[in-house]
Amino acid sequence: MDKVLLTIDWDYFINVHSQHYMSYRENQVNLLEEWYRRHLICLQRNEHLENFYNLTPFYKTFWKQAKKALKLKKTITIIVTEGHEEAYKIAKEWDCTEVYSLDAHSDLGYGGLAALEFEINCANWLGKLLKEKYINKANIIYSPYTKEDAEDFKEIMDAYEVHFLSLEELFTREIDVAAIHICRSGPWTPPWYDEALDEFIKQISESPVLQIEVKRSWQPKALNLADQINCFMGIL
Repeated sequence: MDKVLLTIDWDYFINVHSQHYMSYRENQVNLLEEWYRRHLICLQRNEHLENFYNLTPFYKTFWKQAKKALKLKKTITIIVTEGHEEAYKIAKEWDCTEVYSLDAHSDLGYGGLAALEFEINCANWLGKLLKEKYINKANIIYSPYTKEDAEDFKEIMDAYEVHFLSLEELFTREIDVAAIHICRSGPWTPPWYDEALDEFIKQISESPVLQIEVKRSWQPKALNLADQINCFMGIL
């Protein structure tokens, strides 16, 4: 039987207004400082950054539905990381042969098969697992808020076994999940939703969680003039 990695990007549950749907590097600056900078830019335009992001309440009931459909052991390993590329290492370490990924992005690699020649990153980790034959099959469940189209990855789909599923299709399959991976993807997911992410994780099981250590403090009202200047200078 295939060993399955279930990996979930927190951005699966977040609807982002198109003007804030951008690509970012995963680094310390973009985890928090960039959010403050965007907040200040919005204020200059008489806008509120929080209005461009919406967290679906579905995150509160997701695990209730998942537990009814999927085989999740009470002692299942739960791993929480910052970046989604960590799923590459987890799939290898757990000898998984199949991945189910819930995400707003495919992470197959952007630009066709040539994208799989680059080093592993948050945009190609799933395609790299296929190319290097660590897994046989990739199943992608797109967020209802994705801006991508499965047809954009036709070259990779023709080369490897890739399936795009609906959430309903996922919940009709009897999947024996070996490990659960959740990534925060901080450059794309607002810090004011971090507490909700913690709530989401606690709903899984009583198993211990291997957790990321980076906590983000979102207190925009506490910014003084010096903080604002430092933020734009990139030294907050």
